[in-house]
Amino acid sequence: MPGKSSDSFKPGDLVFAKMKGFPHWPARICKSDDGYKKRVPVFFFGTHQIGHLPPENIVPYVGNKMKYGSGVRIKGFTEGMWEIQNSPGVGSKLKITANATASETSAETTSGKVTEAEKAEPDCAEAAATSPAATRSRTAESKVVAEQHNKRTSASPAVTTPGN
Repeated sequence: MPGKSSDSFKPGDLVFAKMKGFPHWPARICKSDDGYKKRVPVFFFGTHQIGHLPPENIVPYVGNKMKYGSGVRIKGFTEGMWEIQNSPGVGSKLKITANATASETSAETTSGKVTEAEKAEPDCAEAAATSPAATRSRTAESKVVAEQHNKRTSASPAVTTPGN
């Protein structure tokens, strides 16, 4: 499957990303400190999960919407298509509008100073920590811990007081 060359990815690029066992899924390229040679970090719309995929499994959103963006009936896909079209900045500090392009969202500087646009590049770690899936996971973990605590305290021997 033909994908973009690994050096052409920029944080904020809207793409379709393919993982084994799933159709091409709407996604956004996230910031990477290691570059994009072997694995590219992506934020999946609809599920708000993060994945690291080889560049050959990623294709641009523009030009492939009709090919990959319809006919899929898997939970989260329809929501993902809505998000990539209407709120592509979801899960990121970066405010990306539906009409924004990657060149508008990431600025290059020659002075070596960090610009506001560079500070706001999509960061997968932020998205994963604040995503609904991560919140549900933390909530579920809290419930399990509370249930275990309740079992331990209710399993302790009952204390009775004489005289009644």
